[in-house]
Amino acid sequence: MTPISRILAAAALGLALASCGNPAAPQGNYGTIFGVVKSTSGQPVAGAVVTADTVISSAPTGPDGKYTIQTVPVDSPTTTTSVTCAAQGYQTPPGQSVTVVSGKQIEADFTLKPQ
Repeated sequence: MTPISRILAAAALGLALASCGNPAAPQGNYGTIFGVVKSTSGQPVAGAVVTADTVISSAPTGPDGKYTIQTVPVDSPTTTTSVTCAAQGYQTPPGQSVTVVSGKQIEADFTLKPQ
């Protein structure tokens, strides 16, 4: 292999690796939705599932009733999405319309009534 072909091969390899990036790192604009799910008596509701209609997965609440949905895609400066919450033994409340801003955290809390 000539010195020039080695340089070209190294450059091609570097370009190929650079274009791959980190597949685990999110690409584009994203925001975060977080909040707390409580019962009408003010107690945290563990195990509730909160879903934003613009993402594939949902986020469960922890023992403290808190949840976080990360990497919510934002199409332009903002994206409006519907956030819903469901928990066994509770009525499902109406969804909330929230505006997600790229790089920001938006709060959406829920209060659930027992069935």
